[in-house]
Amino acid sequence: MTMRTSRLIGVLLLLLSLAACAPADVDSPESAKQLIDSGALVVDVRSEEEFQSGHLEGALNVPHTEIEENLAAFGADKEKPNVVYCRSGRRSGIAKEVLEKNGFTSVHNGGGYEDLK
Repeated sequence: MTMRTSRLIGVLLLLLSLAACAPADVDSPESAKQLIDSGALVVDVRSEEEFQSGHLEGALNVPHTEIEENLAAFGADKEKPNVVYCRSGRRSGIAKEVLEKNGFTSVHNGGGYEDLK
């Protein structure tokens, strides 16, 4: 393998890893807050430790890795608005995908806790 090929592969791997770290599609903090004020179910998908260090008032804590096992926490009304949030929007993006895959139709990625508090 030539030096040029090695560099090209390195650059491609770097770009792929950066793309994987990019946050998911996140609603604006203002629109997420408006949904919360209108009665949306608010779910913090961070770890229990992160949740204990601070969370939005009234938020449930269901870590993003446990969403599928805890669908009942989201209620029977799959059309009720849900706002999921984490630290940056990445884990809440994953949670949103899982909920939508399970038939929830009004799931909003609230992004990061610091932006919503």
